[in-house]
Amino acid sequence: MATNESLSYDNGDINRISRDYAVMRLEIMEQSDLLGFSEVDFKDLANEFHIAQYKKCASNLNNNNSEPQTSVKLPKISIKPFDSTIDNWISFIQLFDSLVHNRTNISNVEKLHYLLSSVQENLAILEKYKLPDKNFMLFHLLWSKLDKVTKEAFQLDQNTEDIQDSIPKFEHLQKFIEKHYKALQLPITKTQQSISGIGHSTAQPLGSSFCEIKPINSSSPCNFNLKALVLSSICAHQPSQYINSADWSHINKLSLADSDFDRPGPIDMLLSAGVFASALLPGLRKGKVGQPRALRTVFGWIIMDNNIKRFWEIENVTSSSKLSKEDQICEQYFVKNSHRNHEGRFIVPLPFIDPNNKPIFSNSREIAMRRFLSLENKLKNNFEFRQLYTSFMEDYETCGHLKEVNVPISSVGEFYYIPHHGILRPESVTTPLRVVFDASAKDANNLSLNDTLLPGPKLQLNITDLLLRFRWHSVVFTGDIKQMYRQIMVSDKDSEYQRILWRSSPDEPIRDYKLLTVTYGVSSAPYQALRTIAQVAENSATEFPSGSAVLSRDIYVDDVVSGAESVEKALSIRSELTKMLSSNGFHLRKWTSNHKDFLNNIKPSDLYSEEFRSFEEASDVTLKILGLLWIPSVDCFTFKVAEFEERRLTKRTILSDIARIYDPLGFLGPVTFYAKYLMQLLWTSGVSWDSDIPEDIAREWSKFKSQLSSLSSISITRRMVNSFVSLQFHGFCDASERGYCAVVYCRSVDANGCCSVEFCCAKTKVAPLRKLSLPRLELQAAVLLADLINSVLSALKPLHDINNIFAWSDSTVALSWIKSCPSKWQTFVANRVSHIQDIVSPECWHHVSTNFNPADGGSRGMHPADLVKHKCWWKGPVWLSEPEENWPESLLILPSSHDVQAEQKILCLQTSSNVNFVDQLLNKFSLLITLKRVLSFCFRFIHNSRRSSSNEKNVGPLLSSETNKSFMYLIKYVQQTTFSKEIDNLKRNRSNLLPKSLRKLSLFLDVAGLLRVGGRLANANVNYNVKHPLLLPRDHRLTHLIIDDCHKKFMHPGAQTLQNILAQNFWILSPKRAIRSVIAGCMKCFRAKPQPAPAPLMGNLPAYRINQIKPFSNVVVDYGGPFDIALGRGRGVKTYKGYICVFVCTATKAIHLELASELTTEAFLAALKRFIARRGRCSHIISDQGRNFVGASNYLASIMKEISESQEIKFSLSPPGSPHFNGLAEAGIKSIKAHLVRVIGLQRLTFEEFYTILTQIESMLNSRPLSPLSSDANDFSVLTPGHFLTLEPLSTIPEENITNQTISILQRWKLVKKIHQDFWLENKKDIAKNNLRISLQKDKCAVEIKSGFRSAEVCWSLISDEKERRSAVAGTVVTEVKK
Repeated sequence: MATNESLSYDNGDINRISRDYAVMRLEIMEQSDLLGFSEVDFKDLANEFHIAQYKKCASNLNNNNSEPQTSVKLPKISIKPFDSTIDNWISFIQLFDSLVHNRTNISNVEKLHYLLSSVQENLAILEKYKLPDKNFMLFHLLWSKLDKVTKEAFQLDQNTEDIQDSIPKFEHLQKFIEKHYKALQLPITKTQQSISGIGHSTAQPLGSSFCEIKPINSSSPCNFNLKALVLSSICAHQPSQYINSADWSHINKLSLADSDFDRPGPIDMLLSAGVFASALLPGLRKGKVGQPRALRTVFGWIIMDNNIKRFWEIENVTSSSKLSKEDQICEQYFVKNSHRNHEGRFIVPLPFIDPNNKPIFSNSREIAMRRFLSLENKLKNNFEFRQLYTSFMEDYETCGHLKEVNVPISSVGEFYYIPHHGILRPESVTTPLRVVFDASAKDANNLSLNDTLLPGPKLQLNITDLLLRFRWHSVVFTGDIKQMYRQIMVSDKDSEYQRILWRSSPDEPIRDYKLLTVTYGVSSAPYQALRTIAQVAENSATEFPSGSAVLSRDIYVDDVVSGAESVEKALSIRSELTKMLSSNGFHLRKWTSNHKDFLNNIKPSDLYSEEFRSFEEASDVTLKILGLLWIPSVDCFTFKVAEFEERRLTKRTILSDIARIYDPLGFLGPVTFYAKYLMQLLWTSGVSWDSDIPEDIAREWSKFKSQLSSLSSISITRRMVNSFVSLQFHGFCDASERGYCAVVYCRSVDANGCCSVEFCCAKTKVAPLRKLSLPRLELQAAVLLADLINSVLSALKPLHDINNIFAWSDSTVALSWIKSCPSKWQTFVANRVSHIQDIVSPECWHHVSTNFNPADGGSRGMHPADLVKHKCWWKGPVWLSEPEENWPESLLILPSSHDVQAEQKILCLQTSSNVNFVDQLLNKFSLLITLKRVLSFCFRFIHNSRRSSSNEKNVGPLLSSETNKSFMYLIKYVQQTTFSKEIDNLKRNRSNLLPKSLRKLSLFLDVAGLLRVGGRLANANVNYNVKHPLLLPRDHRLTHLIIDDCHKKFMHPGAQTLQNILAQNFWILSPKRAIRSVIAGCMKCFRAKPQPAPAPLMGNLPAYRINQIKPFSNVVVDYGGPFDIALGRGRGVKTYKGYICVFVCTATKAIHLELASELTTEAFLAALKRFIARRGRCSHIISDQGRNFVGASNYLASIMKEISESQEIKFSLSPPGSPHFNGLAEAGIKSIKAHLVRVIGLQRLTFEEFYTILTQIESMLNSRPLSPLSSDANDFSVLTPGHFLTLEPLSTIPEENITNQTISILQRWKLVKKIHQDFWLENKKDIAKNNLRISLQKDKCAVEIKSGFRSAEVCWSLISDEKERRSAVAGTVVTEVKK
């Protein structure tokens, strides 16, 4: 049924309908590219939408006024809370505007309530809430077209632009698209690659694109074509903060690639290391130490700094001391439950392990009662002790730090009684008695209060850092917080766990008290006290900045140790400290200072001592600053050594005495090291704690202890840095087998150029018991120095930023490790080098001589008396106080390769390969027959396994067909693995693709698929294998087995024969090389024809061979023979043996021959006398170790004792079995004996005849040419040994030629002449046969044997003229060579 009812519209309905209309209009336009629209198009579209909206609203209003209203109940619409996601913003704001914001009948308060309930926790959006922009639907439509990655990139861009709390607008999105997609106009293609980062994090790129990079500020035509991965963002802005580059003067006038490198900015492109290397140009600019370098590239000059370099290096997780879970709970519990009372004092809780279930103790009062009664007995026996103890407890009660409580009804409950006792300290000025509360006492359930408490994190500052900062200031001061623990209250409920028992007199009843303050003895007390002081400093940082900094930085427990650069600044800090501490219930007292003006206006009771009121009179007053003795009036440190008790020397007593030496800054480093070294010796000696120590260690300890008193004379200036314009820190390190040491000095230069060097600190360590090499110990010393430098820089960083660091070592090996990449070395060295390089740059390391290394004494240890006088230890090297140009050059001498290579990393790579079964057989067996039989049995097994019938199976001995089949299989396998490509080409009829060396062999595949050599013997009536041999490679294992099998089968033939045999069946590539390699390994062939060992290289000629001396002053001697000599002429004449004694001059090679009748010492002495009588005295005789020579040597040595040294004949005997040591004499014997034996034959000459022949032979040998006298080819004269004897060649009287005549036995002298002439004839033939030629070369002298002569060559030959004698030698020149 139809009715004429009209609908009722409110403003929200009208807006909703109008928006729907606009959305429909825009969806129709989705077919076109929205990104191509201009801003005018967007405005026109928006105006069209608003015009339609207004018209619709006016029409609806007119209809509502003219027609009666009818109410229709619509479904309830709920607003989904906004979750700060951009995708949900459009729908949320549309709905909220329609239902709430545009409603006029809702008050503003109600609208705000609706909005607060709809944005959940994202209240920050309300600060910038506005009506939506007119083009919000354009944003929605454009947003819907974007992919997920682009949406995430836009959100990230919104966050980096610090507009994450504002409503995203269409202008933002349009700007983002234009920036990232239209900037380079590069086509982006999809990619499947992903980018992996630290911690296995991955990023999926938007795509990849090919781009070309061209430098715009360079004339170099250098372009880089690369493929880039597109990311929404590479990283955060770099650098992370502004860099102060004002002092970098070396880059002022450079054309930088990025002029704004020092300001944080986005990274648009990240180039690879390969592009970086290709972009480098010659040019490097270095700044001061600690400043970056400038490198010249095609893009301009770029800055290379450690901080910038870390951008592309692997990031290191910063080492921060993370709190444990228990420490975090303790910290949170303190922050949550600590507060201040009306007096300003802090009230802190006890940090129980489980605060919700506090512990219950049983019978702790009874245990504390027994302990108190024991204490009371001690107090009765010591009146002073009792009086001090009573005063202490009365002070506790007077100050309100304890409160009397009732005795508990039950012995079990949430309370705890703490036993207490006292310790007397007479040397303390303020607290001669310290009462100790024992919160570790166990109750009946074996549970103590400390067992139930969290100790909290360690908040104690490093005492070394405090002392280093104390040595920096000009004006220093110290103070003490009075009763610091007792100024911090404990919450009332937790104080029940701090009950004690006390009475001042035995006549009084024992009363129960509870301690209301933080109590020392409770495990959490140090944390509670230090955490409260830290909270005071944090709360007062705004009002008292200087005092807050000192309180958080320069306090050790309750001692304030700090200073300032002036008295005024120090007084200001004192005032701030006093005010901020007093406002929290703390009181500073025991003030001291090195300046008298600082102590003015301080109450006498607040001074460390009344003597400081008159500063000039307090010159002898010393006080301990964190354990060090300090004299404020002269502002220096000193040492006071107490006398040691005389007691039995044991390991326990010595360790106790060593522990008394307190030296936090290492002033006494060499002394303390020596004491630790003695303790190590005691430890390794194995003596027990209470046994007597070894005597040698006892002596060393007694000497060491007796000199300790000399340390009292040491005085060290407190302030290590005065006013300066240049400040450097120099560290030295050294190591020995005992240990290693590191020491740091502070070098400052003032405005006047005056240099000051002060000892800073030192550290020593004994070497580990596990033996380490000295280079490794030196590296350990370098690690110690790096850590020490890092500690100094960290301690002084709040006061001054130190950049000039110098590290010195005298170990070239350790320096070479440090200055190279850690990955090159083994783990031990690599880890330590990496640690060193992270702290101290390799450029800061320098080499120093051991003589100038002050750490040398610290690495070996010193006695106290020696340390006092050691100036190098206290002030560093002498040159350190001079200008830098006077420093010794730090030239690093490269160490030996052995020392460095010993620590190089050895990479062990494991590879696996699939080895074929046939290859395993080839490598397993060394005989071909065995290989064939094994493979044949394998084939037989396969054959029999496939046969079910026994008749078909092969059994019994192997048949030749089986072994041949196996052999052919091996050859086919080798060919397929070696010549696989060639076989494939032959199968495809592409023989033209074969290698040139194989193409001429006309290779083909036979029926069995074997590769054979073709050729032109197809019609020959020979075996098929001979016509077409099988092709085999040269270096294969099977080829060697085949060659070895043939070599043994045919009884070890030679290489040529073996090649012919193999050629009957196989064609081996390079057969000779393959055969020689196999035969060379045959042991039988080697034994039959062994190869001689190569002759060793000749050594240098001895001095007597090349020095200018008189002929025959130095001679070598040897014997030749025997020869038969007749006693006379006639029949039946007896003969005896004769020997030739040869003397050869070592300098001129002149020969002297003597005939000896026997090989005795007497005969040799006679020959020697004849030789000396004719040639003059010789001073040096060289011979072998023949008995006659040895005897003559001994005889001469005995008779020469009475003669002066200048007349002595020196005998040198060559080693036994070493004829080459006497080579000149051996060559002389060879020249005579070889031809003389042939020409004499069976003739028996008399002594006179034989001696005559010897003299003629001597004359001939002394006329042999040594070298030409001139380089002129027309000059035939030559130099002979005779020139040194008679200034001309030796000759004899002319004789007729009787070499061809027959001489009877009776013509003896003609026989002698014939023997002489035959000797020359043999010698001439020998020379002519070899055509001796001396090559005239400038740089070497070599004798070459040639088969002929060349024109204009000088040669030496015997004169063959019948009219001239054979004793003459002439030089000839080849003028023409006829062929």
